[in-house]
Formats: sequence, C-alpha cells, structure tokens
Amino acid sequence: MLDIKEIRKNSDFFIKKLRDRNIKDSEKIINNLLKIDSDYRKKLEENQNLLAERNKISKELGINKKDKNKFEKLSKKVTEIKDKSSIIENDVLKLKKDIDLIL
Repeated sequence: MLDIKEIRKNSDFFIKKLRDRNIKDSEKIINNLLKIDSDYRKKLEENQNLLAERNKISKELGINKKDKNKFEKLSKKVTEIKDKSSIIENDVLKLKKDIDLIL
C-alpha cells in the first residue's frame, strides 16, 4: 500500500510511475486522491475542534449544576455538538474508505 504522505510530498513522481505502468488518467487519479485526502483532513480537524468545544462545555456543566437555565442551555449545546460530531465521523469514515480503495 502506498503512503499518502509520500504522495502529498511528491505527487509528480507518483503520476509518472503510474504512467510508466500504462495506467490511464494517472494525473486525474492522483489529483482525486489528494482532494479526497484534503477533505478527509479538514473533516478530522473540524471534528477535533467540535470535541474540544464539547469538552469545554462539559466542564462548564459541572460548574453550573445549580443554575438550571444555564445547565439546560449547555446540555442542549453538548447534544447538538455530539450530533454534528457523529455526522462528521461518518463522513470521515467514508473518506478514509475512499482513500484506502484508491491506494
């Protein structure tokens, strides 16, 4: 299996190697792979940011247990973040499968 990091660093080399093996549309294949990889990394980062925000809000929940209104607002926000995170995780898994199929 090829290393995506190496392909990112030296995509022209891999395009040439695919051409040498008579693989049609080698440039298109590598560019598509790099685009999927870019989307994958963006989604991962987005999910990490959501999880960090959820953790921050969860700490605030512990502090604001006595203030019912604030507690409910924070609880709702945590639930929304969990839902968004779940959707993004599914996207990440799909993108990862796509990358693995190409590699």
